[in-house]
Amino acid sequence: MEVPYFEVSGSIPEIFALDIVSGDLKNFNTAGKAIISQTTAKRLFKDISPIGSVIKTLEDQTSIEIVAVYKDLPRNSSLKNGVLKNIGPVDHDAWGTWDYFGYFLLKPHAGAEEVGNLFAELYAERFDKDNPAYPSVRFTNLHKRYFVKNNATNNQGNWFTVISLFGISFLILCVAVINFINFSISLIPLRIRQLNLRKILGEQRAVLIAQQIAGTMFIAIIAGLIALLIVYGFSVSGYTYLVDADLSWNQNWEVMKYFILTVLLTGFVSGVYPAFYGTSIPPVLILKGSFSLSSSGKKLRTAMIGFQYCVSIMLIILAFSIRSQYDYVTNNYEHIDLNNVVVGTLDQEMLKKYDLIQSSLAADPNIMDITFSHGKIIANGGMGW
Repeated sequence: MEVPYFEVSGSIPEIFALDIVSGDLKNFNTAGKAIISQTTAKRLFKDISPIGSVIKTLEDQTSIEIVAVYKDLPRNSSLKNGVLKNIGPVDHDAWGTWDYFGYFLLKPHAGAEEVGNLFAELYAERFDKDNPAYPSVRFTNLHKRYFVKNNATNNQGNWFTVISLFGISFLILCVAVINFINFSISLIPLRIRQLNLRKILGEQRAVLIAQQIAGTMFIAIIAGLIALLIVYGFSVSGYTYLVDADLSWNQNWEVMKYFILTVLLTGFVSGVYPAFYGTSIPPVLILKGSFSLSSSGKKLRTAMIGFQYCVSIMLIILAFSIRSQYDYVTNNYEHIDLNNVVVGTLDQEMLKKYDLIQSSLAADPNIMDITFSHGKIIANGGMGW
C-alpha cells in the first residue's frame, strides 16, 4: 500500500504546530523515526495502535519505526497527511544540494529581512559573490505561497482567477436575487387583498413587512441547506480530486460563517422591496378592483430584467472565452508537434537495459523514433525525481 512519504527534520512538528493524538515526540528526534497522520494510521493499521510498528519504503526497503500519530491536517494544507520521517544529519554539509526547502518559524513582529541578512552572511563565507552561480534565497509567507509564481510546487493559484470567480459568483447571486424579487412582485396581486384586510383590521404595517421579509429569509435558508447537502454529497463522492480545498464542514467553519451571513443577507435584500411595496398600496385601489405597478415600479422592474439579460449574455460570452483559452493552453504548443507522442517512465532495472529497450522498440514498425531524457523536458521543470 502506498501512502505519502516525506523526509523532514525533527523540528517539523513544532514549526507546523502538529497536534499529537497518540505516542511521544521525544523519540522523533532520532534519525529514522517517523510520525504518521490519523488517516495514514487507519489505512495501514486499521484499529490497531501503530506506535512502535515498523514500516518499509518501496524504493530501498528502509525500515522506519512509528513513534507518534498526529491529527489530520486540512487536505489543502502545505504539509500533507502521510508519513514524516526524521531524515537526520543527511546532506548537512552538501552545499551543492538544492532540492531541500527550509521553513522558519519567526518570532512575532520579526520580518524575513533579518533572516535574509543571516543567509547573506552565511553565503558570503562560503561562496564567491562574483560567481554567476552565487545562490540566492527567496522568503515567502506560507499563507501567501500558493499565489507566488514559481513556488516550486505543483499547486499554484492565481489571484486574478480567484477574484474573477468571486465576481462571477456575485453576479449569479445578483441574478438570483432579482429573480426572487420579480417573483415576489408577481405575487402581490394575489396577496394584496389579504394584506389590506389585515391592515383594515388593525394590523400594523411594520408587522406585515417583518413577516414578509422573514418568509423570504426562511426560503433563502432552505435554499442554503439544500446547497450544503449538495456540497456534502460532492465531498463524499469520487470527484473531490477536481478541487484542492478540503470540503469537509469541520475544516471550513470560517467559510460557514460567511456562508450563513450571505444566505441571511440575500434573503433580507430579496424581501425588502416586495414587502414595502406590497404593504404601501391603499385599500381604496383594491375596492375599485384595479391594481398595477406604479411608473417608478415599472421602471425598476424593467431595469432589473435588463440587468439580468446583460449578466446572462456576459456569462455566456465569458464561458465560451474560457473554453477557448483552455483549449489553446492545453492543445497548442508552438513549434512543437506533440501528436502521436507517447511518454513513459523507466525504473532503475529498466535503465540497466537501456540499449536492449531502444533496439526492441525501434524494431516496431509503428514507432518512428525514440529518445530519452533525465527528467521531464516538457514540464514546468526538470529533475524528474
